Amino acid sequence: DGKEVVQIYVGKENAKKGSAPKELKGFEKVFLRAGEEKRITVIIGRNELTVYDTVSASDIYLSGTYRVFAASSALDIRLEGTVEL
Repeated sequence: DGKEVVQIYVGKENAKKGSAPKELKGFEKVFLRAGEEKRITVIIGRNELTVYDTVSASDIYLSGTYRVFAASSALDIRLEGTVEL
């Protein structure tokens, strides 16, 4: 038996230099019995994909391709995919 924290990271492909390659956007704590499998859902809202624009003084969405990572930690990526915005 054991516990795991599934962490979801998101990073924008071709992001500006100096921006983080990926950021933690959600997580789910999971308890599993020995040999058990479980499907979980972590919802990442569109508002999690905004950046602050100093010109308009508001949050804006950046269209393009985002990489999504399911991980045990930032360095232990278990699954990855892409999504278009």
